[in-house]
Amino acid sequence: MNITTSHPEYHAQIGQFLKSDPKYKLVLSKIVTTDQEGNNSILTSVSENLLELTNFARQIIFWIIMIFIIGGALIILNALQITIFNRKKEIAVMKLVGASHWFIRLPFIIESIIYGLLAVAISFVMLLVLSKKIQIQETNLFSYYSDIKFYKIFIVETIATITLSIMSSMAAVHEYLNKQLLDH
Repeated sequence: MNITTSHPEYHAQIGQFLKSDPKYKLVLSKIVTTDQEGNNSILTSVSENLLELTNFARQIIFWIIMIFIIGGALIILNALQITIFNRKKEIAVMKLVGASHWFIRLPFIIESIIYGLLAVAISFVMLLVLSKKIQIQETNLFSYYSDIKFYKIFIVETIATITLSIMSSMAAVHEYLNKQLLDH
């Protein structure tokens, strides 16, 4: 009988449990674990390296995601500033006729949300196409990760993108709303 743990950090705990309980000692003739006394030091080393590698990969993935979030916010902010710069006189006219700040901001917020939704849609189409092309052990990536709920990822990414878009558009429009009316 082989016991496989879901995570390498549980190896030692299960081994200690099996060795400490006398009823398992009677049933199991040989308990191979990764203890600190040097037994199976190769397995201990491999599991420790695997844990370190997993933690390192998680950190790298976290920082890559953060870079993409910051980069996406800067791209949206830049695109909206270009749009606002082109519509500077339009904003000044709206302010002259007494339009509220929210009335002026709303078209830019909607535009940034549309940019974000298009980006999410394009990224998921690319993800689906590429995941069916990438092969891991003679199985494509899409079927390899078939237990992942892609709709949950899509919803979270959509909500995050909309939030980021709204914040970026608010920051971009804020500068022009607080300027003097016909300042060129």
